[in-house]
Amino acid sequence: MTITVMLKNVQHSGNVGAVMRAMATMGLKHLMLVAPLCRPDEQTVAMAAGSERYLDALEIQESLSQALASYHLVIGISARKRSLPLSIISPKDCASICRAQGSDVKIAWVFGPERAGLTNEDLLHCHYQVVIPTAPHYPSLNIAASVQVLAYEWLHKAYQPVVPTLTPLASQQAVHHMHEHLAQILERIGFIDTDNPRKSMPRLIRMFNRIQLEHMEVQMLRGILTAMERSLDK
Repeated sequence: MTITVMLKNVQHSGNVGAVMRAMATMGLKHLMLVAPLCRPDEQTVAMAAGSERYLDALEIQESLSQALASYHLVIGISARKRSLPLSIISPKDCASICRAQGSDVKIAWVFGPERAGLTNEDLLHCHYQVVIPTAPHYPSLNIAASVQVLAYEWLHKAYQPVVPTLTPLASQQAVHHMHEHLAQILERIGFIDTDNPRKSMPRLIRMFNRIQLEHMEVQMLRGILTAMERSLDK
């Protein structure tokens, strides 16, 4: 399996280097910046403290949906409560879930910008939300510290036997197309009012994310939706 640490809208170049250092100490290599508000510079190199070699493999994408298109399991790290909360797990649970995936599964750990964290819209891309336990009087963790906690649990779990999941998961791109297809059908049958959509689709998306759809399940659902389309056309 491959784990990619994604930093969305990262604001400080030094944090990119600090995250690289946290990843290197725990054996993680893949870092992606999503719509960054800064670019790597001398401060990045200084904070990387010897792990700046990862700069050569650093990937940059302009949107989260584009960044996640080929990923199968997406985990958002955010302490903030949202109006549509996901299944909340601990860093240790996160390590167990990730380690149980098959060798060809691509996993993304998504971190939001330093000040605001992930938005409701960001979390709709995620299957789980990790909340790192902290002291209640000072719950703020910087990005590098958060990455370090998750990466430590990930490495620690490597020393424990885990039976991987063998059924191929659907990619985020395939799931996104299924969501779009479903929304079209629901509009046609009048379940969703385009002038007042409310939260029907976000709730359905959250439900499917919680299930963590397999590749064959998405194909089956697309087939059902296509059959419904043909029936409506008649």
